[in-house]
Amino acid sequence: MFSSLMQSPRLRAHTEDRHATWLELFFDLVLVAAIAQVAHLLVKANTLSEGAVYAGLFLLVFWVWCGHTIYSTRFDFGDPVFKVLTFFNMFTLIIMAVEVHNVAHGHAFTFALAYLSSRLLLLCLLGRAFYHVPQVRKGLKVYIVGFGIGTLIWASSLFFHAPHIYWIWAIAIGFELLVPWYIWRKGDADMQVSSEHIPERFGLFTIIVLGENIFAVVNGLKDLSWNSASVTVAVLSFVLAVAIWWSYFQRIEQASENLRLGSGQPYIYSHFPILLGIVAVGIGALRLIIESNDDSISLATLVILLGGYASWWLGITLLSLITRPQSARGGQLIIGNLFKLIILALIGLYGRDQSAIEVIGAICTLALISFVWQTREIWNYKKL
Repeated sequence: MFSSLMQSPRLRAHTEDRHATWLELFFDLVLVAAIAQVAHLLVKANTLSEGAVYAGLFLLVFWVWCGHTIYSTRFDFGDPVFKVLTFFNMFTLIIMAVEVHNVAHGHAFTFALAYLSSRLLLLCLLGRAFYHVPQVRKGLKVYIVGFGIGTLIWASSLFFHAPHIYWIWAIAIGFELLVPWYIWRKGDADMQVSSEHIPERFGLFTIIVLGENIFAVVNGLKDLSWNSASVTVAVLSFVLAVAIWWSYFQRIEQASENLRLGSGQPYIYSHFPILLGIVAVGIGALRLIIESNDDSISLATLVILLGGYASWWLGITLLSLITRPQSARGGQLIIGNLFKLIILALIGLYGRDQSAIEVIGAICTLALISFVWQTREIWNYKKL
């Protein structure tokens, strides 16, 4: 019995059939809470600095989740030690979620301590894998040293106050982001990730953030008296969420046939702007519903909505470059993106003077045209 409790981590073959575990789905429940708290920062945001705080905290939550997910796809065989450390990691993410609004007001110590605890837990897991899985020690050494340096930089931030603490955070997370990219550039065959499990996990993350768009429609309508303007904006906001869902999963299904991720960094990193943007679109839609009876919308709402859509568009474009067949020509992608850029710029220039219905209608139209364009592009891929 004792030996079964002390199971050692083993390397999972990147080619094996692999799906999300119950533990991973349990971990995702905490992610839902953390994303909701970070998203709430945009509800009353009116400055670029407030938007930057949202993006930075979203990145930190995203990075904690990525650390757990990537370790899991390589080494999780359901051993009790990993489960217990995962529960501790979930609690650190809970504390981070609780402290999000304190960070936004300059009180960052507890959040920094919780994030530091999460990184130390990941280092413990990586160290355990380093000890028990000798064939990947070369790659794990890079991770442990790189993440260890990043963790030390982060730990030093505990001795500083805002705004200096945030600059130290930026250095720490920037350094850590380079470490997996270095592994990918080296093409270490032993550090490959599952081309089935990783898309599934990021697909689930995408569903979670799309849930914020649905909450936006609900929360936008529940405190308003229903009228033609608010209901129309809510309906179009839902249509936009549907278009985003359909475009994303159509792209993922197209890619699944011949997807080879290696260690996965381009695929993983392209999801940050996708997920960041989807949440911002949801909050922008919420604000738009609230402002639906006004003659014009606020500049902050327009920036959040268009900025969110632009972020989503950037991420899905990167994802399409990563996942399209090597024989595919890039001309259609370039033309399509130039068209979308022009339309988005026009909405940004003239949207301030338009009604909420006109703005969300224009973005919905752009999203639907993009979906049709992508469908045509994928259809052409099948002919190659």
